[in-house]
Amino acid sequence: MLELMRMIRESPAKTTSRKLGPKSVKHYHTVLSTMFNDACKLKILDENPMENIKVKAPKVKVKDKNFYTVEDIEILLKLLFKHASIKHQLAVLITMSLGNRGGELTATRWNDVDLQNMRFRIDESNAYTPEAGSYIKDTKNEPSERTVAFPPILVNLFLSHRENECLKREM
Repeated sequence: MLELMRMIRESPAKTTSRKLGPKSVKHYHTVLSTMFNDACKLKILDENPMENIKVKAPKVKVKDKNFYTVEDIEILLKLLFKHASIKHQLAVLITMSLGNRGGELTATRWNDVDLQNMRFRIDESNAYTPEAGSYIKDTKNEPSERTVAFPPILVNLFLSHRENECLKREM
């Protein structure tokens, strides 16, 4: 097993260094260990030969987060209210306030918005594939399904947007 792990560590990879990264080595170790564990459970092997072979966990590089500054947000809001339609103002403010994903925003229906209690339900997402086109699906994962409160400033924007949508239908 030690020889196998050495071969995995030194095997050529399709990278500039021609070596597998620590994450890949750890992955192979986990796969082999799991495979031999299953063989032990099935009584094919008496013990897991990977049990005493340790692999260092890969160092995780923390990526710099790219956040907007207060000044950036002030500029955005100033331009938003001066130049954008109510629909776009609402989209930006919902996303800034609630932190939802783009697909979640575009899958929103009027029955997801509770104006009286200022609640916004997120339980679906819009997706696109070239084969199927645009379609509605469940959110990315179960914890993504949520009902969140929104700030009072959005109530009037929702009402104005609804009114605009009704006027469009009448035309």
